[in-house]
Amino acid sequence: MLKLLLPALLSLAFAAPAFGRDDHLTLPIKGALASGRADEAIDPSIKLYFGGAPHAAPAATLGTFKSNRKTNAFNKSDLDACNWVFLSAVKELQHRAKKVGGNAVVNITSVYKNTKLSSST
Repeated sequence: MLKLLLPALLSLAFAAPAFGRDDHLTLPIKGALASGRADEAIDPSIKLYFGGAPHAAPAATLGTFKSNRKTNAFNKSDLDACNWVFLSAVKELQHRAKKVGGNAVVNITSVYKNTKLSSST
């Protein structure tokens, strides 16, 4: 029993605690949309309007939707991880718009820890 317990205790003694990051970065939308992954993720038939960007008056309002996507940053730069999760969220919003018969997602804003960021850029 001691032979089994000793290695387990030793591994715990040398284990480093894991710390999650909680950074807040503000990055350009254009960069994510210009990335190679955007071609795979973005549906060109569902238009995107960020923040207060001008758009035609909607024929119908089909609801307000949220996306709460997350990603791990393992083996990714901060920029790559942020662009990845951004594109994932946009893809989810477009999917939802298409599902309810929409052709655009308007007034896309970001909310992080109850702080709203609205920008067209």
